[in-house]
Amino acid sequence: GLGIIKAASDENEWGVDLSQCAQMWKGGCIIRAKLLEKIQNALKKDPNLPNLMLDPDFAEELNSKQMSWRRIVTLCIASGVACPSLSA
Repeated sequence: GLGIIKAASDENEWGVDLSQCAQMWKGGCIIRAKLLEKIQNALKKDPNLPNLMLDPDFAEELNSKQMSWRRIVTLCIASGVACPSLSA
């Protein structure tokens, strides 16, 4: 979602501040507010961040949880449960 907003903002020269988008979403989004706070902080540090996975804090957290995610995907596959968003 943020990538689409950024692309439209760049194309139309709107100047949308993605960290402000993350802050607004904290109020009523299904994404946990803690995660949105991390997104907001990453975008404050680098407003032109092309992908959250390139933020050092996000990269560290993703790497630390990689084996657990792999185990969950394996269990889903073994149980016949679709998990395309986790296995992509």
